[in-house]
Amino acid sequence: MAFDLWQAAGLGDMSDSGSYSTGAVPSVSNGSLVFPAGVNQAATTNMAQLTAIDFDLILVEPGFTANIGGSGNHMDTSADLVKFYGSGEFWYKDGGGTTDLMIIQAAAGSTVVGLTGSVITHLVCNRGMITVDGSAGDIVDLEVGYVNSPSDVTLTLTANGANVTGKTTVMGGNITSHTTITDLRLYGGTWTQDTAKITEAHIGAGATLIHKDNTTIDEVHAFPGSFADFTQVQVDSTTTTLTITNLFEYEGSRVSYDPSRVTITNHYKMRGV
Repeated sequence: MAFDLWQAAGLGDMSDSGSYSTGAVPSVSNGSLVFPAGVNQAATTNMAQLTAIDFDLILVEPGFTANIGGSGNHMDTSADLVKFYGSGEFWYKDGGGTTDLMIIQAAAGSTVVGLTGSVITHLVCNRGMITVDGSAGDIVDLEVGYVNSPSDVTLTLTANGANVTGKTTVMGGNITSHTTITDLRLYGGTWTQDTAKITEAHIGAGATLIHKDNTTIDEVHAFPGSFADFTQVQVDSTTTTLTITNLFEYEGSRVSYDPSRVTITNHYKMRGV
């Protein structure tokens, strides 16, 4: 298995052999590509050079401060495991495969991360200003956590982009979603569902769900200490109300809605839990 360290000699060109510690541009899958601390040469040119390569690992180490790609200029390759800990911008496109696990834990909450491409089986966002764009494939499972503060993560799921088909687990952060969410487990932070459907939502103590879309929600569980805000539902001449089929409102939670805009089919007041 080839193990390559990104080098400064190639001046940021991914097609230059001087950019790799082996002295050759990667041409065979199943290796590793590491952007090491201290080698702070940005990757800016020929970013699709490695499109046909499927790495075992892409690692951006803590202490790597340069940018990898830029807006509209993503590094285009594939990897089973992607781990990003850098402080420069990270623009990544899985153009040909499926990323089994991607961990984004940037050096700061203001570090820009842009993701696109094919399916991500498991995306973990622990720190950074992260956008999954409108041409991205689906995410199976999404986790949003934090390192030092719940404000470590700002995540935007862009319209027409990745739907989350499995479980979404959130411990903190500020998330804005324009895509379909199947199973939301919101235990901290603020989730704003701007457009698109949430099938099922569980909202824990200290967490806030702001739901603006008017697509039917099958089930909402608002646990003690949570806040579910449906006062900003966007209605139109076609869909005049949001329907919540089953609302389980636990004692100590707060659920706000305008009855002229929100229809609750089955409203269960849960007490003594």
